[in-house]
Amino acid sequence: MAGWERLSFEDGFLVATTPDPLGVGRLANHVRERLHGNSAFFNVNRHLDPTNVCVASCGLCAFADKYGGSRGRTYAVELAVVITARDVTETVTELHIVGGLKPKLGVEFCKVLFQALKLRSSWIHIKALRMVELDFLSQCSKLPVGEVVGRFMTAGLDSCPRGGAEISADRVRARICDHKASEERGLEIARTVHRLRLRSNCTMLYGHIETPEERGDHLVRLRELQE
Repeated sequence: MAGWERLSFEDGFLVATTPDPLGVGRLANHVRERLHGNSAFFNVNRHLDPTNVCVASCGLCAFADKYGGSRGRTYAVELAVVITARDVTETVTELHIVGGLKPKLGVEFCKVLFQALKLRSSWIHIKALRMVELDFLSQCSKLPVGEVVGRFMTAGLDSCPRGGAEISADRVRARICDHKASEERGLEIARTVHRLRLRSNCTMLYGHIETPEERGDHLVRLRELQE
Protein backbone atom coordinates (compact mmCIF):
# COMPACT_ATOMS: atom_id res chain seq x y z
CA MET A 1 0.00 0.00 0.00
CA ALA A 2 3.01 2.27 -0.39
CA GLY A 3 2.82 5.48 -2.40
CA TRP A 4 -0.20 5.72 -4.66
CA GLU A 5 -0.56 2.02 -5.23
CA ARG A 6 -4.16 0.93 -5.69
CA LEU A 7 -5.73 -1.15 -2.92
CA SER A 8 -6.55 -4.68 -4.02
CA PHE A 9 -9.40 -6.83 -2.73
CA GLU A 10 -6.90 -8.56 -0.44
CA ASP A 11 -5.72 -5.19 0.89
CA GLY A 12 -9.32 -4.28 1.60
CA PHE A 13 -9.87 -7.52 3.48
CA LEU A 14 -6.80 -6.80 5.59
CA VAL A 15 -8.03 -3.29 6.38
CA ALA A 16 -11.49 -4.61 7.28
CA THR A 17 -10.21 -7.26 9.66
CA THR A 18 -7.18 -5.62 11.26
CA PRO A 19 -7.19 -5.32 15.07
CA ASP A 20 -5.69 -1.83 14.65
CA PRO A 21 -8.47 0.47 13.37
CA LEU A 22 -6.60 3.54 14.64
CA GLY A 23 -3.68 2.60 12.42
CA VAL A 24 -6.05 2.41 9.45
CA GLY A 25 -7.36 5.84 10.39
CA ARG A 26 -3.84 7.27 10.42
CA LEU A 27 -3.16 5.83 6.96
CA ALA A 28 -6.44 7.23 5.66
CA ASN A 29 -5.65 10.65 7.08
CA HIS A 30 -2.21 10.55 5.47
CA VAL A 31 -3.81 9.97 2.06
CA ARG A 32 -6.44 12.66 2.73
CA GLU A 33 -3.78 15.25 3.55
CA ARG A 34 -1.74 14.34 0.45
CA LEU A 35 -4.82 14.94 -1.66
CA HIS A 36 -6.47 17.90 0.08
CA GLY A 37 -4.11 19.29 2.68
CA ASN A 38 -5.26 19.77 6.24
CA SER A 39 -8.78 20.79 5.25
CA ALA A 40 -12.16 19.35 6.16
CA PHE A 41 -15.49 20.09 4.50
CA PHE A 42 -18.90 19.92 6.10
CA ASN A 43 -22.42 19.79 4.77
CA VAL A 44 -25.30 21.05 6.92
CA ASN A 45 -28.38 19.07 6.00
CA ARG A 46 -31.91 18.32 7.11
CA HIS A 47 -34.00 15.25 6.38
CA LEU A 48 -37.51 15.00 4.97
CA ASP A 49 -39.36 11.67 4.78
CA PRO A 50 -42.62 12.36 2.89
CA THR A 51 -44.02 8.92 3.82
CA ASN A 52 -43.11 5.85 5.81
CA VAL A 53 -45.73 3.70 4.09
CA CYS A 54 -43.93 1.05 2.05
CA VAL A 55 -44.81 -2.02 0.01
CA ALA A 56 -41.43 -3.62 0.73
CA SER A 57 -40.70 -5.84 3.74
CA CYS A 58 -37.00 -5.52 4.52
CA GLY A 59 -35.78 -7.53 7.47
CA LEU A 60 -33.73 -4.72 9.00
CA CYS A 61 -36.25 -1.90 8.62
CA ALA A 62 -37.76 -0.24 11.70
CA PHE A 63 -38.94 2.77 9.68
CA ALA A 64 -41.67 1.59 7.34
CA ASP A 65 -45.29 0.66 7.92
CA LYS A 66 -47.79 -1.11 5.72
CA TYR A 67 -50.94 0.38 4.24
CA GLY A 68 -53.47 0.81 7.04
CA GLY A 69 -50.83 0.37 9.72
CA SER A 70 -51.06 2.32 12.96
CA ARG A 71 -47.69 4.04 12.37
CA GLY A 72 -48.22 4.96 8.74
CA ARG A 73 -48.14 8.62 7.75
CA THR A 74 -47.88 10.61 4.52
CA TYR A 75 -47.38 14.36 4.09
CA ALA A 76 -49.14 16.41 1.45
CA VAL A 77 -46.80 18.69 -0.47
CA GLU A 78 -48.00 21.78 1.42
CA LEU A 79 -47.41 20.14 4.80
CA ALA A 80 -44.00 18.85 3.73
CA VAL A 81 -42.96 22.41 2.86
CA VAL A 82 -44.24 23.72 6.20
CA ILE A 83 -42.38 21.01 8.13
CA THR A 84 -39.20 21.64 6.20
CA ALA A 85 -39.43 25.40 6.74
CA ARG A 86 -39.20 24.88 10.52
CA ASP A 87 -35.62 23.63 10.27
CA VAL A 88 -34.27 24.97 6.97
CA THR A 89 -32.58 28.33 7.41
CA GLU A 90 -29.92 29.92 5.20
CA THR A 91 -27.27 28.07 7.21
CA VAL A 92 -28.60 24.74 5.91
CA THR A 93 -27.03 23.65 2.62
CA GLU A 94 -28.80 20.40 1.75
CA LEU A 95 -32.18 18.74 2.03
CA HIS A 96 -32.04 14.93 2.08
CA ILE A 97 -35.32 13.33 0.96
CA VAL A 98 -36.05 9.61 1.08
CA GLY A 99 -39.11 7.60 2.05
CA GLY A 100 -41.17 4.48 1.65
CA LEU A 101 -42.31 2.90 -1.60
CA LYS A 102 -45.92 4.03 -1.89
CA PRO A 103 -47.57 3.68 -5.32
CA LYS A 104 -49.86 6.70 -4.85
CA LEU A 105 -46.86 8.99 -4.40
CA GLY A 106 -45.77 8.93 -8.00
CA VAL A 107 -43.61 10.97 -10.34
CA GLU A 108 -45.92 13.99 -10.33
CA PHE A 109 -45.96 14.17 -6.53
CA CYS A 110 -42.16 14.19 -6.36
CA LYS A 111 -41.91 16.76 -9.13
CA VAL A 112 -44.35 19.14 -7.43
CA LEU A 113 -42.63 18.59 -4.08
CA PHE A 114 -39.19 19.51 -5.45
CA GLN A 115 -40.59 22.60 -7.17
CA ALA A 116 -42.33 23.76 -3.99
CA LEU A 117 -39.22 23.22 -1.86
CA LYS A 118 -37.03 25.15 -4.30
CA LEU A 119 -39.59 27.96 -4.38
CA ARG A 120 -39.45 28.16 -0.59
CA SER A 121 -35.65 27.77 -0.28
CA SER A 122 -34.03 28.55 -3.63
CA TRP A 123 -30.47 28.01 -2.34
CA ILE A 124 -31.03 24.51 -1.01
CA HIS A 125 -29.36 21.48 -2.61
CA ILE A 126 -31.95 18.72 -2.98
CA LYS A 127 -30.48 15.25 -2.59
CA ALA A 128 -33.39 12.86 -3.05
CA LEU A 129 -34.56 9.42 -4.10
CA ARG A 130 -32.43 6.32 -3.72
CA MET A 131 -31.94 3.97 -6.65
CA VAL A 132 -34.66 1.65 -5.30
CA GLU A 133 -37.09 4.58 -5.24
CA LEU A 134 -36.23 5.62 -8.78
CA ASP A 135 -36.75 2.02 -9.91
CA PHE A 136 -40.11 1.89 -8.15
CA LEU A 137 -41.28 5.21 -9.61
CA SER A 138 -40.18 4.10 -13.07
CA GLN A 139 -42.19 0.89 -12.79
CA CYS A 140 -45.29 2.61 -11.42
CA SER A 141 -45.26 5.31 -14.10
CA LYS A 142 -44.16 2.95 -16.90
CA LEU A 143 -41.52 5.52 -17.83
CA PRO A 144 -37.80 4.88 -18.40
CA VAL A 145 -35.63 5.76 -15.43
CA GLY A 146 -33.77 8.36 -17.49
CA GLU A 147 -37.00 10.20 -18.30
CA VAL A 148 -38.11 10.10 -14.67
CA VAL A 149 -34.78 11.51 -13.51
CA GLY A 150 -34.86 14.17 -16.23
CA ARG A 151 -38.24 15.40 -15.04
CA PHE A 152 -36.97 15.59 -11.48
CA MET A 153 -33.87 17.50 -12.54
CA THR A 154 -36.06 20.07 -14.25
CA ALA A 155 -38.05 20.36 -11.01
CA GLY A 156 -34.94 20.96 -8.88
CA LEU A 157 -33.28 17.63 -8.08
CA ASP A 158 -29.53 18.18 -7.58
CA SER A 159 -28.17 14.75 -6.60
CA CYS A 160 -29.23 11.29 -5.48
CA PRO A 161 -28.38 9.32 -2.33
CA ARG A 162 -27.22 5.73 -2.61
CA GLY A 163 -28.96 4.68 0.60
CA GLY A 164 -30.63 1.30 0.81
CA ALA A 165 -27.76 -0.42 -0.97
CA GLU A 166 -27.16 -2.67 2.07
CA ILE A 167 -24.62 -5.31 0.97
CA SER A 168 -24.16 -6.38 -2.65
CA ALA A 169 -23.99 -10.14 -1.99
CA ASP A 170 -27.06 -12.06 -3.16
CA ARG A 171 -26.84 -14.33 -0.12
CA VAL A 172 -27.27 -11.42 2.26
CA ARG A 173 -29.86 -9.54 0.21
CA ALA A 174 -32.06 -12.64 -0.01
CA ARG A 175 -32.39 -12.54 3.78
CA ILE A 176 -32.59 -8.85 4.64
CA CYS A 177 -33.99 -6.97 1.61
CA ASP A 178 -35.39 -9.46 -0.89
CA HIS A 179 -38.23 -7.08 -1.84
CA LYS A 180 -35.85 -4.41 -3.13
CA ALA A 181 -34.42 -4.03 -6.61
CA SER A 182 -31.42 -6.27 -7.17
CA GLU A 183 -27.92 -4.87 -6.71
CA GLU A 184 -27.34 -5.17 -10.45
CA ARG A 185 -30.47 -3.11 -11.10
CA GLY A 186 -29.38 -0.53 -8.54
CA LEU A 187 -25.98 -0.16 -10.19
CA GLU A 188 -27.63 0.14 -13.61
CA ILE A 189 -29.86 2.96 -12.36
CA ALA A 190 -26.88 4.69 -10.74
CA ARG A 191 -25.09 4.65 -14.09
CA THR A 192 -28.14 6.26 -15.70
CA VAL A 193 -28.11 8.96 -13.00
CA HIS A 194 -24.40 9.59 -13.60
CA ARG A 195 -24.84 9.76 -17.38
CA LEU A 196 -27.34 12.57 -16.78
CA ARG A 197 -24.58 14.36 -14.85
CA LEU A 198 -26.15 13.95 -11.43
CA ARG A 199 -23.85 12.90 -8.63
CA SER A 200 -24.63 10.23 -6.07
CA ASN A 201 -22.97 9.14 -2.87
CA CYS A 202 -22.08 5.58 -1.80
CA THR A 203 -23.27 3.66 1.24
CA MET A 204 -22.83 0.30 2.90
CA LEU A 205 -25.04 -0.90 5.73
CA TYR A 206 -22.80 -3.40 7.49
CA GLY A 207 -22.38 -5.17 10.81
CA HIS A 208 -25.30 -7.60 10.55
CA ILE A 209 -24.97 -10.96 8.79
CA GLU A 210 -22.38 -10.15 6.11
CA THR A 211 -18.81 -11.43 6.07
CA PRO A 212 -15.66 -9.28 5.67
CA GLU A 213 -15.26 -10.74 2.17
CA GLU A 214 -18.77 -9.56 1.27
CA ARG A 215 -17.97 -6.08 2.55
CA GLY A 216 -14.89 -6.02 0.34
CA ASP A 217 -16.91 -7.14 -2.67
CA HIS A 218 -19.43 -4.37 -2.00
CA LEU A 219 -16.73 -1.70 -1.84
CA VAL A 220 -15.05 -2.94 -5.01
CA ARG A 221 -18.37 -2.71 -6.88
CA LEU A 222 -18.90 0.82 -5.64
CA ARG A 223 -15.39 1.84 -6.67
CA GLU A 224 -15.91 0.44 -10.16
CA LEU A 225 -19.24 2.24 -10.40
CA GLN A 226 -17.78 5.58 -9.37
CA GLU A 227 -14.93 5.19 -11.83
